[in-house]
Amino acid sequence: MRTRRWPRHLDRTSDDAGRRVTTHEDITDRARNEKKIAFLAQHDLLTGLANRAVFSEKIEKAVRRLQRHGTKFTMLMLDLDKFRMINDTLGHRLLIEVVRRLRSLLRDTDVLARLGGDEFAIIQENETNQREGAIGLALRIIDLIEQPFDLYGQRVVVGTSIGIASAPEHGADTETLLQKTDLALYAAKSRGRNDFHIFQSHLSEAADLQKSTESELLDAILRNQFELHYQPILKP
Repeated sequence: MRTRRWPRHLDRTSDDAGRRVTTHEDITDRARNEKKIAFLAQHDLLTGLANRAVFSEKIEKAVRRLQRHGTKFTMLMLDLDKFRMINDTLGHRLLIEVVRRLRSLLRDTDVLARLGGDEFAIIQENETNQREGAIGLALRIIDLIEQPFDLYGQRVVVGTSIGIASAPEHGADTETLLQKTDLALYAAKSRGRNDFHIFQSHLSEAADLQKSTESELLDAILRNQFELHYQPILKP
């Protein structure tokens, strides 16, 4: 099998005597390296999935399709339960196997990305019923991921928590959708893990209240507005 060679770079100059001089440079290696660098800039090195930056671009494209053609879509954000317990020993191998299982559940039109660590995200489009489609996919993911993994002869069991937000119901821009999907994921983990949760407005209200409270507490600390009181404990 012949190795493909890229066209040579031609550089034409004139020497001191006015004669035309042409030099040839084989740029095969340069083109190959540039292609590799471009791939690494857009993909996760371990799994080969799209990275966070590319995933954000995919959301923006989905938003434009929504605006132009009314194509609705859903975002699912998930991370693994109990991942920290095995991260140092079998973490990388587990992530590779999780990706293999996730891919087996998705269509060619779905987008799967690794956002970092054990956190993944999916864009699901063209469902007849957005809500039912997302719930069905979430349940299939939970069921498949909780099946035991055989990693180098060791039996490993993990779960997954999933947050769900839909466009345009829950937002129609990248930042809003990422934020609301993340809030839904946090709610799923708070409810006991290995479950899914669809975004609801009270999650934003609770997050806003928490931020406001934290801001007020910080301001009170800076202004030295706290007083320390002791409550005596009296025994009968």
